Amino acid sequence: MGRMKFEVLYLRIRGGEGSSFELEIESPAGNGQAAFEIPEEVLPWTFSDRWDLAGDQRDVFLRRPPTSSPEAAEEKTRAAGKALFEAVFPPEVAGLFHSSLGRLRGDDEGLRIRIEIDPRGRAAALLQMLPWELLCVPATGDFLALSRRTPIVRFLQIPRQRALPLPNPRRLRILCVGDNSLELERLDLAKERDLLQAAWKGRKREVAIEFKNRCTLAEIRRAFVERSFHVLLFIGHGFLDQASGRGQLVFTNPDGTPQPVDGAALAREIADFSSTLRLVVLNACSTAAMPEGAGSAPFTDVAGALVMGGVPAVVAMRGPVSDAAAIAFSRTFFENLADDQPIDAGLAEARKAIRREKDGESQWLLPALFLRQADGYLFRPEKSKVWAFLVVAALIAVIVLLARGLENMRQKAEAGRLSEVGAAKLGEGDIPGAFEAFDKAVALDPANPELLNRLSMSEERLGKLDSAVAHAQEAVRLGGGSDDEAAYQYNLGALFNRIGRKEDALRSLQRALDRDGRLVPALNEMGIAFLDLGRHSDARRAFEKGIEVDPAFAPLTKNLARVELGEGHSDRAAELLAAAADLYPLADWSGRAETAYWSAFADSQRDRAAEACRALSLFHELAPNQLSEFDSQARSLGSRLGCSGAGPG
Repeated sequence: MGRMKFEVLYLRIRGGEGSSFELEIESPAGNGQAAFEIPEEVLPWTFSDRWDLAGDQRDVFLRRPPTSSPEAAEEKTRAAGKALFEAVFPPEVAGLFHSSLGRLRGDDEGLRIRIEIDPRGRAAALLQMLPWELLCVPATGDFLALSRRTPIVRFLQIPRQRALPLPNPRRLRILCVGDNSLELERLDLAKERDLLQAAWKGRKREVAIEFKNRCTLAEIRRAFVERSFHVLLFIGHGFLDQASGRGQLVFTNPDGTPQPVDGAALAREIADFSSTLRLVVLNACSTAAMPEGAGSAPFTDVAGALVMGGVPAVVAMRGPVSDAAAIAFSRTFFENLADDQPIDAGLAEARKAIRREKDGESQWLLPALFLRQADGYLFRPEKSKVWAFLVVAALIAVIVLLARGLENMRQKAEAGRLSEVGAAKLGEGDIPGAFEAFDKAVALDPANPELLNRLSMSEERLGKLDSAVAHAQEAVRLGGGSDDEAAYQYNLGALFNRIGRKEDALRSLQRALDRDGRLVPALNEMGIAFLDLGRHSDARRAFEKGIEVDPAFAPLTKNLARVELGEGHSDRAAELLAAAADLYPLADWSGRAETAYWSAFADSQRDRAAEACRALSLFHELAPNQLSEFDSQARSLGSRLGCSGAGPG
């Protein structure tokens, strides 16, 4: 099978009261909102300290008595999964899921269910602990997480630069750490090692696996210092410290005794190598588990701490796992990774392998995937595959040229020429001329996201806002994953801001910043959206972050002054506006005029009418003939202050 291609259904759940939340869905079939309440049926699968570990009983999720049949346990699991599905996809939004799923055609197409969790949210820990892998379609009884076409991913919104796929390395390096220092249960490390090597059979020149047994944390650090590793696999023991609520891995002290290490400590040791380390696999018990009282301390589990520490992708276990299940998981997961399949698709296959094992009808729910990168691929396609594709494409192009002539190439070349004409006219201020050129260019090359983006910009300047938004959305759709995606998302977010769709603006602007965290205009637009929504503290953070990146970008300082005005700090606002006036270039009359208006407003708040009138006079000088959107406010302010003439005569 070729590389899987995924559409994404985003589930964003915001904190409410108790177990009630607000649900926001963004899907290929559209967007929607609904209330979400955690169903009682899923709680036995949620909190690790409710799991029954008596004796050798490994069916920790179902907590079924020894006499309970596998069929009864399966039915109980399915009932809980259906209840969770109906809570996540109530009738008013269920159609979005089914329509999105119905868009899939080939076996290599999938719908990734991305659970987005904000670590700063009040209920972040509770939302992370929920057994999202239980989601089961009521009509069919299918568990989503058991299909490679509907993988479940936990996506953490953390304030770090988004991890992007690396070029496929000439040799993939895996560090496999095995630790059997606990005497509670001996793990079959040798078998897991053999299975890992077998998964890469036939690819030895491309894969190097280094094994370390019973090593200290310092030795792991030294291994990363000495050479680069792309994957860290830990095979050993993990447990949940009920006292601290923190997940622990068991390494070995220099004296041979067990050394419990929490996720934050491991993250600190490997954080310096995040540019090459793409994946950590924790094939150990309870590495994605937290106790019921973890609400005040989210992401204290090992997996969450590693992702928060900068690891792009982590696979971990939500509870105790049997040795047989761990071996089945490891074998199948790495076989799929060797076939260049995405992590989430490989994890679905590994779940099926666990389910086929004895007592596996519940243990397949244990693996959980945490991501902070856009998709499940660790690497971009290999160069050899790229060159093979280019050769085939070149041969196809020759055939097309022989059959159809040079018309297509001529059209693209003409579209490129028209785009340059439009860009020149845009720079000259000839907006109608720019629009005409871009419109003709898009007609010749309608799948070019850059042309669509430029057309959208010219339409906005002409006030054609509906078509501007439509073309900006198409540019985002076609340009997703490209180097220019941040620019496309920014343009769409700015448009949403202008037409009053503030929440949509914030989503697009956040995606732009996910691609380029130093995109200052996006930070400015985001601050404006927050300001218009009355979220002054969020607006302040956006503007101040932008100023840190580029202190010379005048709109940020001007808009930060608007925050100060909104909070009643008129003196501080006046200082910032004076600084902004010095930052604006002389040719930017619009920016200077708006700054003058806000300076007048600040002076009026400070009971300095004379200074306010002088600022209004400058405003009318810079923006005569009602050219500014602030003209009516300026005239009203001038009249109220008794300025000599409320505006130009």
